Amino acid sequence: MDSPDPAPVPAPGGRRTGAPLRPGEQPVAWVRVWTSTPGRLPTVLAARTRDLALVTHDRLSLFTIGFFTRRPRRRVYDVTLTALQVTEMPKRFGRRLRVTSAAHPPMLLDIGSRAAANAFADDLLQRAPAGAPDPQGATPA
Repeated sequence: MDSPDPAPVPAPGGRRTGAPLRPGEQPVAWVRVWTSTPGRLPTVLAARTRDLALVTHDRLSLFTIGFFTRRPRRRVYDVTLTALQVTEMPKRFGRRLRVTSAAHPPMLLDIGSRAAANAFADDLLQRAPAGAPDPQGATPA
């Protein structure tokens, strides 16, 4: 069952999201992404859902989106950026990021090619460390 959303939080660009953030947490960048698991043909065979990806100063969070309302419903992924390893994968259109954490299986984030999507991808690649992920930084969703 979905929990009720707290008061909406201002997001970049003047739009509002219903994403529940922690006290004092401010969004840096957010975008709608297709999530999938890596595999032979992730765009065809993998289960894919469109989620809201949100980057704060120290965390990456994914929220499911309501089918009819298209509003964020619940946090399904929440990891500190020090616990992540983010690499860009080749893709013909848009961008694809592979997100790896010691506490979660790897996943692919397919991001569009608009300016906001590129800014999100650049920001996430810049904030996540280039080395191996820190296994202590993950928290349950």
